[in-house]
Amino acid sequence: MPAVRRSLLLLPLLLLTACAAGTPGGSGDAATGPAGALDGADSVARGAYLVNLLGCARCHTEGYLLGQNATGPHLAGSRVGIAYTDGDDDTHPGLVFAPNLTPDATGLGGWSRRDIVRALATGVGTDGHQRLPVMPWPNYMALSDPDLGAIADYLRSLPPVHRPIPAITAPSETIEHPYVRFGIFVFTPFETDEESL
Repeated sequence: MPAVRRSLLLLPLLLLTACAAGTPGGSGDAATGPAGALDGADSVARGAYLVNLLGCARCHTEGYLLGQNATGPHLAGSRVGIAYTDGDDDTHPGLVFAPNLTPDATGLGGWSRRDIVRALATGVGTDGHQRLPVMPWPNYMALSDPDLGAIADYLRSLPPVHRPIPAITAPSETIEHPYVRFGIFVFTPFETDEESL
């Protein structure tokens, strides 16, 4: 039987192919007044465009992870988990859940514009913990400061939706929610003879 090795990808959201090193791109501070920033409605419209382009709803709206149409409020999180650990059998993987991105207390209600920009560009949330690359923040570092700010402005403009989302499930913990796996499958149906290469 072929040996199968699974490796977690950064999800289909990896629409951006370049990762920038260091701080978010461009000049200025994306949270307080970046060079070239848009104002008011223009920034919110640009943010809506970027959120749609980046496919944020694909994880952060209930239903899409299961290949369905939306079954929950737009960007209010998903109660379908995403496995972040490997496993070839029926062991209990660790699960993360795409959080509520609306400005409700169960979502980003306590987050400032600066907090949202930082989480997008560095993966660090208000709790100080680094997000797993299931949320493709390494790719979002390539966004310009004005674009990061526009996404934050758009998310803060959404109607608040009160919708608690499950906390992370550690590996081997009892799984109480449906989940999906993302990854590639590498099949090695034969042993490689290094001398014959």
